[in-house]
Amino acid sequence: MIKEVRSTWRVWGKICLTLGAGLFVLYVILGAAFGFLSGMLAIGINGVAWSALGGGFYLYFQFIRRKLERLRREGLCYDAEILRIVPNNSGIRIGATISVYAECSYINSEEKSCLVRSNSVLIGNFMGISSYTPDGVQSQNWVVKVYVSTSDPRDYYVAIYENDKTANMKPDYDYR
Repeated sequence: MIKEVRSTWRVWGKICLTLGAGLFVLYVILGAAFGFLSGMLAIGINGVAWSALGGGFYLYFQFIRRKLERLRREGLCYDAEILRIVPNNSGIRIGATISVYAECSYINSEEKSCLVRSNSVLIGNFMGISSYTPDGVQSQNWVVKVYVSTSDPRDYYVAIYENDKTANMKPDYDYR
């Protein structure tokens, strides 16, 4: 079973939208119940700001998703190899996961080696990280595909998939 690694933009979009909607609902409920709307106005404005930020993150994620769909239809697909995984400079952590990007290499149709970089994704210990070095994190169980436009090689998308090796296993015995 192969599934795509979670995008940082999608996760941040969901978190900010939920936070913003919660603050705005809190503003409406408390303001209506106690009748002091002017004192609660800061919570309402804060809720709208968080919702706008989350909406922006989510729209950017949708833009990236449409680019991937377009390149899958019209572009070329290459298998790539992860050279290194680098944590983002922002140091974003969500729970036990960190935000990183992957630097990858693939061989194009002209037999030239090309270097590409993925968008920001979230990884954690549960995803098969084998080691963490100052240069980045090396992973053993990821499948990387690079989708490249036929007209412009600078228009590409790096899709990282987690390869769940146990999904296709047929054991002799199942002790569960």
